[in-house]
Parts: sequence; C-alpha cells; structure tokens
Amino acid sequence: MIDPALLSLADRVIRGEADAEMQFVARIRPAVRNIVRSAVRADDWAAIDDVCQEVLWQIILRLRRGGLADMSRLDHFMCRMARNVAVDLWRVRAREQMEVNESVQGPNPFDEIEREDALRAARVMIASLRSERDRTLLLGVYFHNQSKESLCQRFGIDADHFDRVLHRARTRLLVLLQSPGRAGGEP
Repeated sequence: MIDPALLSLADRVIRGEADAEMQFVARIRPAVRNIVRSAVRADDWAAIDDVCQEVLWQIILRLRRGGLADMSRLDHFMCRMARNVAVDLWRVRAREQMEVNESVQGPNPFDEIEREDALRAARVMIASLRSERDRTLLLGVYFHNQSKESLCQRFGIDADHFDRVLHRARTRLLVLLQSPGRAGGEP
C-alpha cells in the first residue's frame, strides 16, 4: 500500500507545484538509491548517484505529463523505472568498457605466432606429398590465393574436374597427416 502523503505530493507535482517536486524527490531519493544499488550490485557511489538522478528526472517528467493511469501503483512504477534505467545505463557502460578494452589490447602476438607455426607445418606437410600436381594445387589454393580458373588453365582441366582433383589432393594430404610417425598422426 502506497503512503497517502506520497500520493498527495505526487498530485501536487502533477498540478505543477515546484516546491512539491523538491519534497517528492527528497522523499523518494533514498528508496530509489537502494533499488539502483541492488539492481547494479556496485559500490561506485558516483555512478549510482548519476543513475539515481536520471531515474528521479524520469519520474518527475512522467508526473509532469499527468502521472499514471492508476496512481495507486506509483510505488511499482518508481521501482520498475529505477531498475530499468539502472540496468540500461550499466549495459551501456559495460559495452563502452568492452570496446575500450578491445581497442587497447589489440591482437594477441601469441595468436600470430601460433598461426605462423601452423602455416609452416602445413607447408612442410604439403611439400612432402609425392605428386607435384598435388603440391602445386594445394599451395596455389591455400597459400598463394590463386583462382580456380588460373589453376584449371595451368593444369589444363575443366572446373568440374578441378574439384575432383582438389578433393583427391586434400584426401592424400589427410592420409599423410594421419600416418604414423608424422605430425598429426599417431606415433
């Protein structure tokens, strides 16, 4: 049950009484602050105060525009407003912080080293294939970014046959990778 004195203050705010706004805000500020603090689970009092200011402003604006259809639900409205504004502002801040962190961190140099090692190992495995055509085809596709058309022309094959040749080259590379005593295979 909402406090009748608070409803009376809200009615005065709706009628446009400036001193009623100040009294209303002073009366609800502690409750709004507690709701905001519990909604965001933070101890950053400056940020909590910023959110409280926004919540109080939104509530006053709503009252200035004529209040609620059912003023007996004012306490529920204030609680919902406090939670929604708090969560929305914290989401924005979290997103901004993530963007800042990502821009500061940049790429991980160890990721690039691992990528280069993997590429080097792949080149070694491709180089150990028996067929010159398999080696040239796989290197052309995966390392030299050669188009399908240029490789078809180089080998004198059509596009449909190219797909079969590439599939067989990949299969032979996979068999080599899985063979005992090789990288990727069991010892």
